[in-house]
Amino acid sequence: MTVDTSLQESSLLFKVSQTGSTAKSIRSAPTGKNVYTRCEFRERAIRAYEDEKGVAIRLNSHQEALLKRKGRTPLLTEQFSAVIDNLCPCHEEIFRFIQDESDQVQPLSISLFVINDMIRNIMRRKPQFKDTILPQVTIPWFHWSSQAENAANPYGVVREKNTGASVSVEDDSLIIEGDGGDFWGILEARIADSTRRLRAMILPGSVGRTDPVPAYKHAHIRIGMKTPCEKANLYPEPRKELDYRFSETPKVFFEDGMEIMNTGLMFSLKVTGSKEAPLRGDVILLIGRRYSFTDETTIRLRLHVWLTAVRRAVVGGPSIEP
Repeated sequence: MTVDTSLQESSLLFKVSQTGSTAKSIRSAPTGKNVYTRCEFRERAIRAYEDEKGVAIRLNSHQEALLKRKGRTPLLTEQFSAVIDNLCPCHEEIFRFIQDESDQVQPLSISLFVINDMIRNIMRRKPQFKDTILPQVTIPWFHWSSQAENAANPYGVVREKNTGASVSVEDDSLIIEGDGGDFWGILEARIADSTRRLRAMILPGSVGRTDPVPAYKHAHIRIGMKTPCEKANLYPEPRKELDYRFSETPKVFFEDGMEIMNTGLMFSLKVTGSKEAPLRGDVILLIGRRYSFTDETTIRLRLHVWLTAVRRAVVGGPSIEP
């Protein structure tokens, strides 16, 4: 069990609000189709990927100067798109690339938010941030524990080990599966606490905290997403209507991730003990990967190419430029 204190981390790009419900962007993200990544890649990582895939990532003069001066440079989204043009010239190949390469970009993190009137009513039971939406499911599992509460982690959020999410293709749908957390409701603390859940359920009148907290149970999660989808963006900025406390921080998706948005009918969800069913309302699906400064940037570069392929696929395939 790992106590998640990432909401308190310092960053040049983000400062978490004192309430903790959302993250605020300090520096405006670049706009337009062709933008630089928020992270940088070492020259050896770029060359290694070129050699492995038999492609050329053509750098501009600014990037070449950065490599000479500091040994690393951000890349442009159009450079990733050019790689996909070379590797996946047709619709079928881009889906195959996504499936085949998914093992190389693990462990992926997933947060799926469902927005409808019923969910909004449930969120109003939260003790804080009643106007924001918690994720319905996440990979990995985030949950509340009374033992995790302290000054550095006031909301008692525990982040369990991330074993990743497999990505496969069924017809024109992407299927994402993995072990994570399933939102169970806003429950009394004595019931929601993972360390006392069994006892609390057997003895509902037992002594314990009765204040409401978000409850997530461990589950195997299967998300189905039909394509094409209406909108998919790389490196999304945080949304004020979302509550990220029981999710990877928005910084993860802003630097190394993407968001996919559509109506619930384009998505299906199955968790342990339930049947697969379409979702109701609006859905925001966040896909990303958490990195540290010590990670090899070849893996990170591979992720950004893969995310570009996913974006291309969900809006209609390589023949349609989003």
